[in-house]
Amino acid sequence: MIRITLRYEPIRNLLADPELNKFRKTLADRANGPILEPFLDALDRPDVVLNMISTPAAKIPGIVPACIVLKGNRAFETGVVGNDYLKKCLGTLTKIRAQNLGLATTGKKGRVSSWMPGITVAEIYRFTPTVESVVTFNPSLPKGMSIFSAGLE
Repeated sequence: MIRITLRYEPIRNLLADPELNKFRKTLADRANGPILEPFLDALDRPDVVLNMISTPAAKIPGIVPACIVLKGNRAFETGVVGNDYLKKCLGTLTKIRAQNLGLATTGKKGRVSSWMPGITVAEIYRFTPTVESVVTFNPSLPKGMSIFSAGLE
């Protein structure tokens, strides 16, 4: 049996990040709860985290795995439509999660609308060597081998 282990900080522990300062009112606004709470929960799901780590290989925006699990959540789907500031907040939350996982921004955007119509485009991330500290394998990979090394540039 092969075991894959993910080690990452819960997203709510990362909410003190200074990049979120401009969104403090948005994050505290109870009216945004039906949108923000499921999104934060999604960013902590192991399947979302593992898929976020995989997105650079396919050049898919990092927010897509969270959008996929939120598909069908009417409050989220309707809440993001037309609310550009809230979408920027979600993008920043995704960026903070991505950085925590060892991913870095590329400055490139990719289409999200086929997974979540209310969100048009979002950041595509790239691997950094730090991503290897988030994912471990048992048994270990052979010395010098990494599943992420091909994506490091």
